[in-house]
Amino acid sequence: MQRRYKVSEEIEKMSSGERALQIKILDLETELRKKNEEQNQLVCKMNSKAQHQEVCLKEIQHSLEKSENQNESIKNYLQFLKTSYVTMFG
Repeated sequence: MQRRYKVSEEIEKMSSGERALQIKILDLETELRKKNEEQNQLVCKMNSKAQHQEVCLKEIQHSLEKSENQNESIKNYLQFLKTSYVTMFG
């Protein structure tokens, strides 16, 4: 009788330990899932910011090109005026 009780007690301890491990595994899987979701959200934010920066950079490049073109036009106009002045008043 006492042996059966001890065997039963040991089986109960093992079952209890196994349940505890299963709970721990489920907790870890849940935590892993949450961390993966957080990582995916961060990657999305990072990609979004990178795209935004790329758009801003293209806008800046376009603005710079426009300014350079305007500067070139002004230089050409000034050269024209200088040449015209020398021709007329020379």
